[in-house]
Amino acid sequence: MGSTIRIMRPTYLTLCVLCALSGALTAADTPAKAPAKPKAEKPKAAPLPKPTFANVAYGTHERQVLDFWKVESDKPTPLLFYIHGGGWMAGDKAKVGALQKMLDAGISVVSINYR
Repeated sequence: MGSTIRIMRPTYLTLCVLCALSGALTAADTPAKAPAKPKAEKPKAAPLPKPTFANVAYGTHERQVLDFWKVESDKPTPLLFYIHGGGWMAGDKAKVGALQKMLDAGISVVSINYR
């Protein structure tokens, strides 16, 4: 009648041999790793420019203060109001990312601390 095709299933031993061979071949093809280079120190961030107004109170708590950097201009400028992250447990108004870039772009900046 019809012909039957029998598919042979690989045995556990065959699978183990194939895995071992593939690992050996991969290891043989992989060049030896070069010794790790010492990590270069991160360049220190440039100090923030001095604020136009520093530690201006906006509330009654000692941490409710802000710093303001005003861009010199004859026309009104945009204002970036920066509130640092930290979940009310960490962070500081002095850690304004890209402050100098904002000032160079003609954008005044306010950064606050909060309680």
